[in-house]
Amino acid sequence: MVHQRPARHTAGVAALLALTVAAAGCAPIPASAPKYVTDFRAGDAAESASQQAGPTGPEWKAPQKDPLSWRDCSDQLATRYGTPPAANATLECANFTVRLGDSGTPMQLSVTRAELPGTPDTAAPLVLVGGTEFTGQRALATLAAGESPMLANRRVVAVERRGVGASSPLNCRNTEQRGVLRSGAEEPKQPFDERVKKVGEQAQAAATACGDAYPGTIEEYTGAAAADDLEALRTAWDVPALGLFAVGDGSTTALAYAAQHPKQVARLVLDSPVRYAASELQRAEDAAKGTSAAVDAFASQCGPACALGADPAAAVRDIVDRSARGDLGPFTDTDVRRALIMTLGIGPGDRDARIARLATALQGARTGDAGPLRSLLRTADDALGSDGQFVARCSDAVQKASPDQVKASAQKWGPQYRLGAATALALTDCTGWPTMEAPPALEPLEVRSVVTTSAADPLTSRDALETLTGKLTVAGARPSTLSWGGIGDGAAIRSTCVQKALTTYLDRQEAPSARACPA
Repeated sequence: MVHQRPARHTAGVAALLALTVAAAGCAPIPASAPKYVTDFRAGDAAESASQQAGPTGPEWKAPQKDPLSWRDCSDQLATRYGTPPAANATLECANFTVRLGDSGTPMQLSVTRAELPGTPDTAAPLVLVGGTEFTGQRALATLAAGESPMLANRRVVAVERRGVGASSPLNCRNTEQRGVLRSGAEEPKQPFDERVKKVGEQAQAAATACGDAYPGTIEEYTGAAAADDLEALRTAWDVPALGLFAVGDGSTTALAYAAQHPKQVARLVLDSPVRYAASELQRAEDAAKGTSAAVDAFASQCGPACALGADPAAAVRDIVDRSARGDLGPFTDTDVRRALIMTLGIGPGDRDARIARLATALQGARTGDAGPLRSLLRTADDALGSDGQFVARCSDAVQKASPDQVKASAQKWGPQYRLGAATALALTDCTGWPTMEAPPALEPLEVRSVVTTSAADPLTSRDALETLTGKLTVAGARPSTLSWGGIGDGAAIRSTCVQKALTTYLDRQEAPSARACPA
């Protein structure tokens, strides 16, 4: 039985987490700029010298000691994610053990670092905070697979969330629960109300099963709880502050850390962030807008040899409409959305390679060849469908949607956004989850921040950026915004231009050298 979550224990992290270190087995963009390139804050590009200087913030320096035991895992991660490192980049893996809450239950966390041969040892490392979809290790492997000016100046160290990615896995749902939540009720022809009911039943059963499997620690998988692990890393390194680079919904963990430890944040970059402490309906509508933009960008940028034929836009409309009606063979609209997120949102490769991969799979489904899309969905299951990801996503779901709100959202978003009803249905996954404590409110910060966004990101939208800049401004972090005209989650992960623009901020805490980067 899943119980209401009690208030978080607030004892110091040093007493809360016992750190044990051990060696771990880790489990170029086309230059054309589409119509989606947007400079969100072009009007304030000419800042005064005093504004550029901004707050100095806490000292950011390299660790004098590093008790983590690293081993080269470049080849292993290249195979796992399809991301061979470029420019002689090296990926190394380690892990450390944290103890969860009052129970002291041990949890192994995965840590991965990337560097180039000339990366200086004296530079402070940038800590990459991964999310529940674009996990830290996957994001770092993707960054290292391209030209990475960010790595030329400093190491980037990715910390995985509890129970996610290469960290110790959770195992609490059965096969039926995973299958129904994955595909949105599995039966393409079912009426939407029946799909909501079926998914809701399995979501409730899954919530109960996971609560029963981890009765003493189930409340310890929120983004705010994961912030404790960042403090454990800072303590292990014995440094005054961390430079944080959060990707996707890793922004929740990074901001929770900033709220809990405002004097230990030396840099704060939020890359493709989600809303902080917002309702699930708000976050889901951001995702619906982003998914719709990604569908349109995919259709408009599928080139002359596009597998979808001479009119890709018409073909995409046909696929989306047929999947919504349940007429795309065995595939639901939820399957199409998952395929889109996997390939365009978090998948490896440049824009053209990702577009070609998705076009081939969707055209096969459209013409009766289910094989390519089934293969892609198996990859999506591995990347997006673990029990740890389910627990983490639902633990972060503030003000969960009711079944009636899910249905109302589907009716509204279906005509407004491509795959809008499928995005609304995903809200049902967490309807049975217990209410968790909301993330802490931001405290005054002594460091300026940078928020970046993609023009077509199937996991979030520009609206999330605009709400975050307001929160950061109130907290004194004086955010700069940087947009990228490409497709995908993680503008800085994928764009060399964005990384170069961030260099002045990382090196001197000045505003980025650009405000918009082409695709």
